[in-house]
Amino acid sequence: MSAPIAVTVLDCLPAERMEVIVRSFALSPRECQLLELSAAGLDTATLARRLGISRYTVQGVFKSLFGKCDVQSRGALLAMALGPLAPAVYR
Repeated sequence: MSAPIAVTVLDCLPAERMEVIVRSFALSPRECQLLELSAAGLDTATLARRLGISRYTVQGVFKSLFGKCDVQSRGALLAMALGPLAPAVYR
């Protein structure tokens, strides 16, 4: 088992911040896809259609993301991933 790490994210562009989040929390390719698409403000049904999966699978992937990132909601997840440049709707 490797030693825990600490990451401090400074103000940066959302794409740069997203990359740090992906690497820091070891997100899967599917989790990355969902996070990036949800940052565009897509709802569950639209995310499911875009990814070719069911709405229940979308919700399951979000649950996985919430657990890995220690957040309780999509808004909190997106605020963490996008930082202070996130649209106000996600805060």
